[in-house]
Amino acid sequence: MERSETSRGDHDIGMVPSRNINGIRLPKSPTGQKRLDELCGAAETLLSSRSFFGLSVSDICGVANTAVGTFYIYFDDVGALCRYLAAKYGERLTTHMQTAARASSLTDFVRSYIKEFVRFGCENPRIFQILFGSVSVDFNAFKGLYTNFARALAESLDDRGYTADAQLFAYSLLGAAHFVCLKAIFDKNLTEERLELYADALSAMLRG
Repeated sequence: MERSETSRGDHDIGMVPSRNINGIRLPKSPTGQKRLDELCGAAETLLSSRSFFGLSVSDICGVANTAVGTFYIYFDDVGALCRYLAAKYGERLTTHMQTAARASSLTDFVRSYIKEFVRFGCENPRIFQILFGSVSVDFNAFKGLYTNFARALAESLDDRGYTADAQLFAYSLLGAAHFVCLKAIFDKNLTEERLELYADALSAMLRG
């Protein structure tokens, strides 16, 4: 039986929905998906110079060159679009991080996770504005995103023989990787040598 929205677990929140939910209505055709993607792209363009709370439906539709009514085909309000954007970036990050999952040993996995997280963040610097901005739009969606990230990471740690509290280590690794990634974005000019340096330093810190 399909669970109602009110009975969803945290793992359902913060994901790109597979059905109409939480103020988001999914397109039923490739043309509809193209329109939705254009609205999201317009919102991302505007977010380069303002916060989520500075977005308006009229501004988004103006940049997307589409009628205001089109926005409401897919979203109840700007908050729903923000939830969709955050979930979209979360899924993109999760897919990218599958690269790290190819590492067989625990040590190699942690190093690979750090490098791929930093690489993704530098290639998609707006992710932090979108993910962190979503906390003030919908805390449960934000919590769901990070619960999903930590759960998947903890499972990968368990699979590689981590014997302590994998959930706690997962959140520690996530937090540290976030801020190392911000340093890389601030420094610019990311190289493979710098990625190795970040992985060395952060791995050593997490080992204690």
